Amino acid sequence: MSHFPTVAPITYRLSDFYALTIRCWRLWLAMLVVIFLLLILIPIALFLADGYDLRTALYFVDWQLTAGLSLFLLAVVAVTVPIKYWLAKRRGLFEPTTFVASDDGLEVSSSHITSKVSWPAISKIETAHGRSFLFLTPRVAFIIPRRAFASDADFADWTNAVRQAREQAASGTTPAA
Repeated sequence: MSHFPTVAPITYRLSDFYALTIRCWRLWLAMLVVIFLLLILIPIALFLADGYDLRTALYFVDWQLTAGLSLFLLAVVAVTVPIKYWLAKRRGLFEPTTFVASDDGLEVSSSHITSKVSWPAISKIETAHGRSFLFLTPRVAFIIPRRAFASDADFADWTNAVRQAREQAASGTTPAA
């Protein structure tokens, strides 16, 4: 008998993917800041290389264009999520997905794929906004929504059991019987 509560098959919603995007806000913010800085620093470097002083180079930076491009990139990030979701849904990729946790790892299956992920492959586990995120990379995670469980207690128990199994796998200890 497994000590992991049962997860009902999950059919992902657009809100699940927005929740993941929000969880990764530091990464998105860092990318936008780097792009913003490049939009500013490249013209300044070119003006300085052309013999202008720093004050003049700053004066000639097109701040409206820089702000406009930055807002455009922010809009692209906001629009990319629903477009990717819609395209994947059209291909039939958002059908019920089953997650089965065990002491060895997490088995993920649908009609398109069956995969087993060992606990050490999961880099971190976060819980927010009624979802658990099991991150494989900083931007890729399995999303386990609360709605896949019979109760809040089952959701909390499952998340705690998964955290404990991951920690035990990382430390090399075996689970208690």
